[in-house]
Amino acid sequence: MNKVLAFTKRFTSLMVLTVLIKASGACLELLIPRAMGSLIDIGLQDKDYGYIRTMLIVMIALTLSAGLANMVANVLSARYSNRASALIREKCFEKIQFMKLEAADTFTIQSLMTRVTGDTDIIQRMLEMMVRPMVRGPLMIIGGLVLSCMTSLKLTLVILAGMVLVSLVSYSIYIVANPLFRKIQRLVDTLTRIIREGLTGIRLIKTLNKEGYEVSRISETGKEIQKNEIKAGVFHGVLNPMVTLIANITLVFTILASRKLIVNGEITIGEITAIIQYVNMILLAMKMIPRLFLMLGRANVSSERVFAILENNDTYQYGNLTTKDTTQDLLTVKNLSFAYPGNRDILSGISFSLKKGEKIGILGDTGSGKSTLTSLLLGLYPNYRGEISLYGKGLFSYERETLRKIITAAPQKANIYNTSIRSNIILHSANDDEKLKKVINTAQLHGFVSEKEQGVDFILEQNGKNLSGGQRQRINIARTLYTEATIMIFDDISSGLDYKTERNLQDAMHQAYPEHSLIFISQKIQSVKECDTIFLLQKGEFVAKGSHEGLLQDSPLYQTMWQLQNIEEHYS
Repeated sequence: MNKVLAFTKRFTSLMVLTVLIKASGACLELLIPRAMGSLIDIGLQDKDYGYIRTMLIVMIALTLSAGLANMVANVLSARYSNRASALIREKCFEKIQFMKLEAADTFTIQSLMTRVTGDTDIIQRMLEMMVRPMVRGPLMIIGGLVLSCMTSLKLTLVILAGMVLVSLVSYSIYIVANPLFRKIQRLVDTLTRIIREGLTGIRLIKTLNKEGYEVSRISETGKEIQKNEIKAGVFHGVLNPMVTLIANITLVFTILASRKLIVNGEITIGEITAIIQYVNMILLAMKMIPRLFLMLGRANVSSERVFAILENNDTYQYGNLTTKDTTQDLLTVKNLSFAYPGNRDILSGISFSLKKGEKIGILGDTGSGKSTLTSLLLGLYPNYRGEISLYGKGLFSYERETLRKIITAAPQKANIYNTSIRSNIILHSANDDEKLKKVINTAQLHGFVSEKEQGVDFILEQNGKNLSGGQRQRINIARTLYTEATIMIFDDISSGLDYKTERNLQDAMHQAYPEHSLIFISQKIQSVKECDTIFLLQKGEFVAKGSHEGLLQDSPLYQTMWQLQNIEEHYS
């Protein structure tokens, strides 16, 4: 939690103000028993009704002031904890956005989601407790002890004995329960993953009649979480009654010890009344200790998980280069090799170059390394072997904005957001109606857009549920074309398109962007055959290259693929 406090130090003034107001309220509450003791010993014993009225007014004023201070402190506490947790959540998400994909892969998507949402909520609740019961509690305990000690040292020792017992019991249960919270959070990650898989693949699940299997997966994980939550709940359930028992025993022993002191004249009725109230205040504050210990344990686990993201420095390191040496080749790849952690090389010895305005195709079967090559060309996995350069400079020599103006890509999976067609295409870039119209026409979206009453302002559902697969892919293509990057990569973006639409799309892209370099990655020859050069990728290596006509003459593998795909096209 020290890291959390340090991270949210911009809100320190608000937290300090909250603590001071809460402390003021606690101090005012501590004065009430003293006032009551004086009322009994002076007002009632001497039958001084004027003094009684005065002390009653003082007690009412103290009660109202303490209540008002506590209410204000609670409001400020909620504001502080919400602002702090919002900052942590925002910084976590920002860190994830700039995190290398290798680092993100080690966390897993479902774990990152849980950390940014559930764990930050737990931290928020802990921050709220820190400036409320964690401030009020110690003040009530320390203040009560001091005032009790000023009244009777012997009775204070009885109270201290009870406090020691409560602390030992609370700490023991915290030590036992803390590992349970770690296990619960890991299980929540697993549950999030299963739910995410079930929701994103719901159509496949229904098609294969696997609803029962998915329900059983959720049920098994849910039961495991339930079992561990019950164990933690048992400790919490045992703790509160034990603290209450110790508190009541302490109160009984305090009263028994005070009897002899009253008889010997060492303490007055008013003082013992005040001490009993201090005992109640102290032990009421002590009852919060179990909750604080358990909550602190859970918050510590959550803060460790959150700061594993915030302290991860495995981020992309860009340079400051903004100019381009146009005398150099646009893109040069030399002897490029890459392997995912713990696996053999996915790509090996890849070399090629790309000039301005050139169109190349990369053709390969499923699993040949096409998408991995796309990721490497974009710099998403920087830990490769070999060289990738743009205008003679390494990818990460450029500023991030400059790099993305040079090279970008349309990935296989089209991410569609719950907003308009326009916003899905421009993605918060500056709106240019002429450029938008151009990309819509090029991506063969004009028919779809024109039939909508709202046109480009038609709202799409999340993940494009109100679109066909081909429409999603064409919006994905239009989004990439809108960037007008010097190099645009299209990674297997025609799988949902019929041959006629794909043919029209290819012709439109070649005509509309003659000055741009285009890389088409596909497993269909139809998608790459018009390219200037085609590279045949097999098992992570280039095994042939040339034009469509040249490969038909020189590559038996290409010839076989062409024959098979022509048969498929004929029958489709």
